[in-house]
Amino acid sequence: TRSSAIAFAALLGAMVVRRHELAARVGPLLQPLRVCVVLALLGGLVTYRVVPHMRGSFLKAGLSGIDLNKITTRRDGNGELVRPYVGPPVPEAMGAVSCAVYLVCLFLFIPVPFAQPGVPPYADAAFPHAELARLLCSLLSICCMCFLGFADNVLDLRWRDRLVLPLAASLPVLMTYAATGGVTTIKVPAVAQALLGTGANVDIGALYFVYISLLAIFCTNAINILAGVNGLEVGQSVVIGLTIAAFNTVQLLRWPDDPLLCAHNLFSLYIVLPFVGCSFGLMWHNWYPSAVFVGDTYCYFAGMTFAVAGNLGDFFK
Repeated sequence: TRSSAIAFAALLGAMVVRRHELAARVGPLLQPLRVCVVLALLGGLVTYRVVPHMRGSFLKAGLSGIDLNKITTRRDGNGELVRPYVGPPVPEAMGAVSCAVYLVCLFLFIPVPFAQPGVPPYADAAFPHAELARLLCSLLSICCMCFLGFADNVLDLRWRDRLVLPLAASLPVLMTYAATGGVTTIKVPAVAQALLGTGANVDIGALYFVYISLLAIFCTNAINILAGVNGLEVGQSVVIGLTIAAFNTVQLLRWPDDPLLCAHNLFSLYIVLPFVGCSFGLMWHNWYPSAVFVGDTYCYFAGMTFAVAGNLGDFFK
């Protein structure tokens, strides 16, 4: 937790230290990023404060489990766990709290990139409807995944059913990506270009949409499959989120004169920064010894957030 917090603070510090350079290069696009950082910090604080208050409600609803990592769980004389497991109940599916706070943060953020103080309003023909549609469909997919993840926690679905859930939740992203003319080109590594006999860019057409749907399935289950150790689901998600944010920041500094590239990387930051903030608030209570379990709700929420940031942020390398 300490190392992740230091990394997050270092990233924000680097952005603050180089704010004048960013302001000169990125210009008015930097103002929404400031608001996004503030919402990320507020989201983390609200999550940290709300989670303890919701523990009783989740326990009362029967959403709880036994923490096998705790020494208070019943064991035999050799210290081995004894079935049936007996121990203090720990509320489960508490990732729903961070999901709700995250969505509220991004709902409040919706008008910020499109109506900035000191910037003339868009003319009707010049309004970036495609960018607004991408933001709204991203929230729709993440919201659907949060709902389906909570349903999984309540209904305890089978693994084969869990493979279908991310595909259903990714449909808004797929359809909006196709409707807004999203690129279907991928970057081929230099080593593979000679082996495959291709150039640096390859247009794979409709296969790109298959790739997007499979990526959504992979991301959600990749987070979920490592569940079971206190703080692991949230901890790895924070590390991944910080890595994406660092990548976006570097890209903004490398190609500040490319408006399309800047827009894509800023979009990814808008999605990822509030997620990292809300995850920090949840991780404080999920770290060993865990006071809450995040459940499949958070795993699906985190995976879909990364899939959305990668797809609509056009990480086509």
